[in-house]
Amino acid sequence: MRVSKLALVVLAASLSGCMAWYHPTKNESEFNQDKYTCLQQSAQAFPVMMQKRTYGTGHQTPSQTTCQSYSFGQTNCTTTPSTYYPPETSSVDVNQGNRDVAFNSCMNANGWSLRRKQ
Repeated sequence: MRVSKLALVVLAASLSGCMAWYHPTKNESEFNQDKYTCLQQSAQAFPVMMQKRTYGTGHQTPSQTTCQSYSFGQTNCTTTPSTYYPPETSSVDVNQGNRDVAFNSCMNANGWSLRRKQ
């Protein structure tokens, strides 16, 4: 399931603190029950799935050779090997967006709607 742009906007707005869940007839205790149930259902449908993401490419420094000549005709060279630096990585929960959409859908199915705080 792909996350729609609208779902992302609703999610971002809800996380920004300017939105709240509203139901015309239910109280806070019923909200907490519905929220808990929806969190469980969405977590079961879309469990945490961490994947490593790679950003950019790695790079390798060149090897370097330095030589020293001595007065009696001898040269001594030392080579420093190259060093590889891998690309940057981070872990991302690839199911987070789908889990958020499933949670919001569940809350909506229970009669809750996100509204601007007044």
